[in-house]
Amino acid sequence: MSYGDACPQNLLVPADQPDGFVAIDWTASGLVAAGDDLGQLLIGRAHSGELGARSSRTCANW
Repeated sequence: MSYGDACPQNLLVPADQPDGFVAIDWTASGLVAAGDDLGQLLIGRAHSGELGARSSRTCANW
């Protein structure tokens, strides 16, 4: 089972629990390849400028 839409905008951090998060928008959830959510999250963070230069180059080549 995969979340399917792991972008920074869909992962909310509650003010009273800063070490946790809540995933919203589960419409894309389902069975996908292992690592799909992590890959999508990294690409989303690269596009928003939240990753360093080295990580951004890695994502661009991926």
